[in-house]
Amino acid sequence: MRSRKKLVRVAAPVITSSLLALLVSAPANASTGGGCGWVEDGATACVSADGPDVVADFYINGAPYGCADLWLTVYDDTQGTSFNKYLHGCSNGHYGWYTKTPNADGLKEFPGINGHRYSSQIALEGFLPPYPTAYSEDLVFSN
Repeated sequence: MRSRKKLVRVAAPVITSSLLALLVSAPANASTGGGCGWVEDGATACVSADGPDVVADFYINGAPYGCADLWLTVYDDTQGTSFNKYLHGCSNGHYGWYTKTPNADGLKEFPGINGHRYSSQIALEGFLPPYPTAYSEDLVFSN
């Protein structure tokens, strides 16, 4: 009888932990990286995942004198494609979320592709080239 109780005491935790491992759902896929890069001449570029989409936004905080326009770009670095948005003026503030295709809300969507690497940049124009440019961190998309 004693050995039977000992077997139950040893086997119960093993069986319980095995059942819990089976019941726990698989981890969700999540994009990695992304975010904002370094501030360059008062500008910051950012890229992130928002559900099935890749979104980019940009911040201007004290662009240098002479800045006339902003050239915003979102890249699918894996495919070598990009989406550009040109804005006149260099006012301080938050610009975005900029993505690719207009939808009914007037917002835009840039559907992410699993495993693709995305980035963004903002160029401050109105100077002689090369234009001051800020870059985001890289995002590897997964949904």
